[in-house]
Amino acid sequence: MELVPILLAWLAVTFRPLEHFVIWGSKVRERWRKSFDTEQIGKVVGHTVPGLLTVEHPVSKDIETGDLLLVPGDEQQPNIGVALGHVGIGEGLRLQVLQLSISEEVKSRLPKAPISEGRCAVVDGDEIDDQIGSIQDYRYENRNRLVGIVSPGTTTQELRFEVVRSGTELEEGRLIKVEVGGEMGLYQVTDGVTKEETVQQENKRGYAEAGARKIGYWDDQEEYFSPITWLPEPNTPVFLVEEQDREVDYEAVGYFPRTSYPVSVDTDDLVTHNSAILGILGIGKSYLSMELVERMIKDDINVICIDMTDQYKKELGNYIEDGYAYWSHLYLNSAGVKGKEIYRMNKEEGGSINEFRTRMDKVIDDLIDDSKKRVLTIDPSFFQVWEQTGNLRPNEEASMGTLTQAQITQIIAESALQACQERGMTKSARCCIVFEEAHSLIPEFNAAASKTDERATNGTSRAILQGRKFGLGGLVVTQRTASVTKTILNQCNTIFSMRVFDDTGMEFLSNYIGDDYAEKLSNLDDRHMVVSGKASSCRGPVQVRVNDREDFLSVARADEEDG
Repeated sequence: MELVPILLAWLAVTFRPLEHFVIWGSKVRERWRKSFDTEQIGKVVGHTVPGLLTVEHPVSKDIETGDLLLVPGDEQQPNIGVALGHVGIGEGLRLQVLQLSISEEVKSRLPKAPISEGRCAVVDGDEIDDQIGSIQDYRYENRNRLVGIVSPGTTTQELRFEVVRSGTELEEGRLIKVEVGGEMGLYQVTDGVTKEETVQQENKRGYAEAGARKIGYWDDQEEYFSPITWLPEPNTPVFLVEEQDREVDYEAVGYFPRTSYPVSVDTDDLVTHNSAILGILGIGKSYLSMELVERMIKDDINVICIDMTDQYKKELGNYIEDGYAYWSHLYLNSAGVKGKEIYRMNKEEGGSINEFRTRMDKVIDDLIDDSKKRVLTIDPSFFQVWEQTGNLRPNEEASMGTLTQAQITQIIAESALQACQERGMTKSARCCIVFEEAHSLIPEFNAAASKTDERATNGTSRAILQGRKFGLGGLVVTQRTASVTKTILNQCNTIFSMRVFDDTGMEFLSNYIGDDYAEKLSNLDDRHMVVSGKASSCRGPVQVRVNDREDFLSVARADEEDG
């Protein structure tokens, strides 16, 4: 048995198999290196920290953003770089190249000859994948979506980046991603500007710089954006988020354009902190409002729709209890018509206004008490309610007048507040009043038809402002921002901004969503909006593609159709 190890030792000393194996491996590696297809294109003429090289190459060499280059790395070891964009002219074209972070093992497989004396070479990505294996660097994997690098001027709130790839799908509203603190953060493009700089002596170059607002880090499991609390490093690459197909999601009130990233709303915050939908006529405000109302109903929130268009009654018919709707309409109407003949010495007691108010209290009480009654639609222009406007004198009839839409709106709001107060304080939403065509129901003081309407609007405003602690709130819907009372609008913590043109509306909205988003409102595409506020799942303003009505109904009422 002792002869075996002695024999093995003698063979190892005599034939040196380990040494021969190392030599053989070296020859194979060198042979592979020689077969690696490279084409020298130029030399490195500058370094920018961190990780950027400037490569000068002949005009005849056509290199595009995303092309891979073999470049000198640390201590002249070979490395892989990604071509960005051209930044000027010296003795040849000057190209910015982003160095990748690759392992020592991968570096050992790269050919050294082409990068001697600081020179660079173009390499084929497929060949690298075949012969080296995939390089584990997100910048390599996403090189075809590379659109820019982080520019000076970036802050914790706004990302500025130099656009390095032309002819892409980059546009306002698109999402881009960039590494911040070791994670990929999402930003939304808000603007772009052309710039010019001198690069060498009198040579100048023009380029585009884009701006983007931070959205957050996306959590796939929780489907939630967590906040980005810092800013990316200079020269960090910026990638365009690839266009995505999406399935309709009931929780989503809309999606970031061309993506499946949803934006949702919290109905409790939507109501208790008040909300508004603003935009020009025919842009889809009412459909969005009705979608929000359906969400409130499913979350056991009572809704009173003050609507002169009759749309809500038709679209929300599934949630309206027919018997209650018929009774409430007849009950309220019969209170008002006889009031013209009711005169009182005290004019506050004349007319039918007090009876109408009492009956409104009863109607709204029934709405909140009965779990089957979730929606009440009221058209204030339908009711003829009388009030005594002058004192009664001997042998004379007192002057009478009918209530305006603003006055009836005040009665509705005050009755809703009383009903909610009687049920005590709560942190959850209990009842929402929808002000459709709000400029007619709660006009601004300078848009009110009379002092009566101005006083009525003040009364409605008080009810809405006092209602929060009792679960009462409002949803304001209008195309005329300037004509709606700012007492309520200023209390709307969540704003859905669709296309607007008027200066007053833009100025008002800029306080909520910032100048960058406000300036784009006049050019928003159909079915797009800017969402901002407490109820939104995003912390800051975001541009969103609104749900199509049919898509939303297909998921919101799926159970009803199956039943």
